[in-house]
Amino acid sequence: MPQALKRDIAALGSQQFDLCVVGGGITGLCVAHDAAARGLAVALLERWDFAAGTSSATTKLIHGGTRYLEQLELGLVREALHERRVLMRLAPHLVRVQPFMIPVYKGHKPSGAAIRTGMALYDALSYDKNWDMPADKHMSWHRFMPSQEVVEVEPHLPTEGLKGASVYQDGQAPNPMRLCIEFAKTAATNGALFANYAPVTGLRIEEGRVTGVEALDELSGQAFGVKAKLVVNCAGIWAVEVMKLLGKPPPVQLSPSKGIHLVTRPLTRRYAVAGFAPSGRRVMIVPWRGKSLVGVTDEYYDGPLDRIRPTVEEAKVLLEDVNGFLPSAKLTLADIEHAYAGARPLIHQPGKKASDLSRAYKLFDHASASGVPGMLSVVGGKLTTSRSLAETVTNHALKLLGISAK
Repeated sequence: MPQALKRDIAALGSQQFDLCVVGGGITGLCVAHDAAARGLAVALLERWDFAAGTSSATTKLIHGGTRYLEQLELGLVREALHERRVLMRLAPHLVRVQPFMIPVYKGHKPSGAAIRTGMALYDALSYDKNWDMPADKHMSWHRFMPSQEVVEVEPHLPTEGLKGASVYQDGQAPNPMRLCIEFAKTAATNGALFANYAPVTGLRIEEGRVTGVEALDELSGQAFGVKAKLVVNCAGIWAVEVMKLLGKPPPVQLSPSKGIHLVTRPLTRRYAVAGFAPSGRRVMIVPWRGKSLVGVTDEYYDGPLDRIRPTVEEAKVLLEDVNGFLPSAKLTLADIEHAYAGARPLIHQPGKKASDLSRAYKLFDHASASGVPGMLSVVGGKLTTSRSLAETVTNHALKLLGISAK
């Protein structure tokens, strides 16, 4: 039975850990979970509360990402679809099946043939989705729904030029913060120690090697240190700021991409509906707790990283896109019941739009990347693939620590 999280600053400062994880979002919590489960002594420090940043500002989906098929990131899609199955088994109370629909309109892109090809590939990459799964987690293969049936099940969709829709099933985590906390609690059961509201202020470097971190307990105002054989930087959009504490040029630059979501009255019945607005931007309308969660924007962001919030102008643009895609919605600012925003920690790629940047993660060993051993950094990644990312990080950490894989 996972135990409650305890915040013990004295314990954090009085022993040496195998790993000190910096960042308490889904990536850091999964690393702590995986490493502790394999017997490593783990400490984790988070500057705010757990999952308070990008991890809580998602579309609440555990999915392969059909859009990544267009970018031919087949490895990423396959990994995410495998992890969807794993997470449904690990946390069946938190990850559920959600039906999706992509309507097809005459003269609109993408074409029905392109969508069917993509969905056939999506099915092929999730060939094992029902292996050893309970009945309530079984997912059907995609099918093409005739226009008459589409209108019956989702009557709010525009009917002019409607040829039908591709329908399929994917995963939804209505409360991703709870998923994060489940990973943390299980890690704590395996001996990991945690502290939130404890920002890292510096790195301990002895004889050219990172040997821990300096931090501030914001609840007491007291500074403290954590000794560790390895520091693992999982700080998300702040990852480069942690790298700078090495006193070396960071080996990578991030291009944060801001995404906003709006909560409105329910706009569809049962299906999550995805498509394109007249502007050419993507629109997704997802049923969520009796409401609709609409999104999502994907634009470069160069503002303050603390407490990212949607602006009125961004909300207006998203509302215009939703109304263009679903004219029956007739949404106004007054229809917004809640709004939130986050920034994706994407790796910079010159000349690319934010929406075209890869969501794949990358692991840096600063022994080779910066000439300073003792620290690893993880950048990029998705909510869905965080658990497999953590396995990769722990495997590398075990190798560096000279411990046989567990």
